[in-house]
Amino acid sequence: MRKREAQAFLARVQTEMRDGRYIDPQAGRASVGELGPAWLKRRRAGVNFSTWRTYESAWRLHVEPRWGRVPVGVVRKDDVEDWIAEFVELDASHTQIDRNRSVLSGILREAVAARRNADNPAENLSNMPRKTSRDMRILTAAQLRALADGAGPHRDLVLTLGLTGIRWGEAVALQTAHVDLVRRRIRIVENAVEAGGQILLGLPKSHERREVSAPLPLLERLAEQPSGLLFPGSRGDFLRRPKNERSWWAKALRAAQLPSDLRRHELRHTAASLAIHAGANVKVLQRMLGHASAAMTLDRYGHLMDTALDEVADRMAVQMGSEAI
Repeated sequence: MRKREAQAFLARVQTEMRDGRYIDPQAGRASVGELGPAWLKRRRAGVNFSTWRTYESAWRLHVEPRWGRVPVGVVRKDDVEDWIAEFVELDASHTQIDRNRSVLSGILREAVAARRNADNPAENLSNMPRKTSRDMRILTAAQLRALADGAGPHRDLVLTLGLTGIRWGEAVALQTAHVDLVRRRIRIVENAVEAGGQILLGLPKSHERREVSAPLPLLERLAEQPSGLLFPGSRGDFLRRPKNERSWWAKALRAAQLPSDLRRHELRHTAASLAIHAGANVKVLQRMLGHASAAMTLDRYGHLMDTALDEVADRMAVQMGSEAI
């Protein structure tokens, strides 16, 4: 290095140190594989177990094999984009691709905070695929009744899912004591997550307990159940997810003449649709579904509210009287 080049380099380092932008090259030699496990451990305290398992799986299967030996200081954006392109070529889902990217990005974000890296090359990528949402299938009230009738002993579980919008794990964790018949409320206080063949009990997905309402006849039947789990499995323990064509869910779908690939989660969409057409506003729907924000609720179900506008206008016309308009 010539004297002039050395002086320029020294001046640049001094400027970066003065501005707080200097990165010690030694610090950037720590590999992604060295920092990843600590990042995972810290994330465990901030999310529910099922979410953490998806992070752990993404790290173990995709991030660590590709980036484990790479020092954080030499990770480049074009390399990350090449990695993303490989998943796109394999026709991986947007959810899987973004989860893998977010794990790498989380590790690199901490590296930036620890002054191991100047920036995060896993953010603002140019080739992230757009999210294509699967068509939201929503049952009519008649279809929901038919599905419930075809569910046999699980009839009230189907109605609870389809009329309150609570998640499967929240429903199977419900106990008789959570039903308040006087206030006409169901308290959502726990979430039973099935992961790795085990059931783990934790807080609801949003980490906040909430209350939902339900039609009185359903509440009365739930309140009459023996003390304990409202929807127990065959051995009195937590009810497991139905997983094959011989399950009670598959039989109920056939009995109701509904598509065989209809997901239980679509009962949550059904509940949202029924609530909107019953007059629920965004804040009520947010509280009912346990969303972190009203923006999330609008993003997911705002298009359903468009169809309710005509009904609102018709009700306003009735209130005003046709002759007054």
